[in-house]
Amino acid sequence: MSRIRDNELQIDKIKCGRFDNNAYLLKNITTNEGIIIDAPEEPENILAQVGDTQVVAILITHNHMDHLAGLEELRLSTQAPVWIHSADSAVISPPAEQQISGGESIRIGQLEIHSIFTPGHTPGSTSYMVNSHLFTGDTLFPGGPGHSTSPENLATIIRSLEEKIFPLSDEVHIYP
Repeated sequence: MSRIRDNELQIDKIKCGRFDNNAYLLKNITTNEGIIIDAPEEPENILAQVGDTQVVAILITHNHMDHLAGLEELRLSTQAPVWIHSADSAVISPPAEQQISGGESIRIGQLEIHSIFTPGHTPGSTSYMVNSHLFTGDTLFPGGPGHSTSPENLATIIRSLEEKIFPLSDEVHIYP
């Protein structure tokens, strides 16, 4: 686990599961409210960091099982609503409480987390941005775009990167 603080925002990066997936706990240290980004295997690693934080939502970047394997336990333990893009929502059972299309925001205290539709890795891949921190799921891997399953999907993910990620300020920190 690694931790970053940016004013009232605390970001915990939590490694989980056999695929060494990243999950993130974003916490407003003033209000003790938090957001979980992705739900990989070993949700107990995430819950250990949550502690007494009031989790107000679980944000899913895309619908692959390596990002969803711990969702049921996280839902039961936190009672937090799940957000996922509508194009990726069919695999969530019970259904996600919030099906998004990109452009929606959620607040934890004065911090606002924005959803950014970045398709290509999956039809509903979504990145999330708070302050100067961007959480890309598998839209962007360290070293390049995430895996795509066809030439059309590769073109889509490259377009997502060119139109949504590359125009961001050089001051933005990216968390794949």
